[in-house]
Amino acid sequence: MSDLPNPESRLRWRDSLSFRLFIITIISVLVVEALIFVPSATRERHEWLRDKVEAGRLAALALEAAPSRMVSSELSMDLLERADVLSVAELSRDMRESILSPVKPILGEQKVVILGERARLADAFPTLGSLIPPKDRFLVIRAPGSKPASIIEVVVNEAPLVTHLR
Repeated sequence: MSDLPNPESRLRWRDSLSFRLFIITIISVLVVEALIFVPSATRERHEWLRDKVEAGRLAALALEAAPSRMVSSELSMDLLERADVLSVAELSRDMRESILSPVKPILGEQKVVILGERARLADAFPTLGSLIPPKDRFLVIRAPGSKPASIIEVVVNEAPLVTHLR
């Protein structure tokens, strides 16, 4: 009868020092991964957004060279496609000027992103939200414009950002 395993001895492995060290190691690795991943993903998101604003600025700059800032719809569509943005506008104190209008209506949830000079710690939460966004969400990126007291507004689809971050 003494050959039967004691039920208490089977449960003792959870109380062992090696099990506790294993759990502490796993938790430590996960915390370190989060401490490395979140700032890195935040910086990548900020750079991606900044690149889209710059692409929108360059597309808008092409209109500056055109007479009376007017181009054909084909050229406008080509500029938007090459910049990989949906629309570009410039906001001033009392006016919103659509520089490159969207080819088709932008239907879906729109999230406004105010782009600063550099990524901040507060940008970590929106970055984590970008990893699992709602379907068909668009980002309205606002950044300082080329003129004093103006803001450039670039609308992009969020799906390429999600792909870039993953």
